Parts: sequence; C-alpha cells; structure tokens
Amino acid sequence: MALTARELNPNIVIVSRAENESSVKKLIKAGANKVITPYEEGAIKIAEYLTKREIVEIVDFIINAEPVQYAIKQLVLDKHHPLVNKTLREAGFRQKHGLLEIGIRRGEKRSLIHRLMKS
Repeated sequence: MALTARELNPNIVIVSRAENESSVKKLIKAGANKVITPYEEGAIKIAEYLTKREIVEIVDFIINAEPVQYAIKQLVLDKHHPLVNKTLREAGFRQKHGLLEIGIRRGEKRSLIHRLMKS
C-alpha cells in the first residue's frame, strides 16, 4: 500500500505499522516516511503519558467517550474581541456553553489550563 500511495502522490506523508522489526526496512523501501512497531507504539504512549499526562488523559477520554460526541476546536480572537485579556473563568465558556477549555495560548506562550475532570 505504501508503494501505491507513493506512486499516486510523491509528496504524501506515509506512516505505516509493522508487526515486527523485519518489516520496517521493507516498508521504508516501499515509500513509508515513518514505520511504527507495536513496541515503539507502546514506548511512545508511555513517554507521552509521563511527559504530557494531562493531554493524554484528555485525548483518551475523548476517544473512549460514548455516546456523547466530542470535538476539539481552536478559537482565535482578534485583538479587539471582548474576551481578550479575560481569564477563562471570566469568559465563562463552561457555565454559559458547557464547553471544557483545554488550553490557552497568548503569543508564543502555551499553557494547559484544565486537568480533565472525572465525573
């Protein structure tokens, strides 16, 4: 499949999953940019959990949640928007709209605002 995808679109990013180490070189040769093995996948998940636990918990919650539909959206405000320079509490997204804020970015500074609340 990697070879066919590469032929159809030479610029496509191809990430493949190999069941064992012996298949990694073959998939790279066939055109995959990145090949992940089950062991590597597990190691990545462990590393992400240890370094970015809050984000992993939120994403796992969203992926495993049923039957409610969740979506992650980014809200970009221009400098004249009434919410600029307000805290998330002052904005009242949860109270007014039932939204869970995950994070905030002001300029290049990013912060995780809420831990996932377990109900």
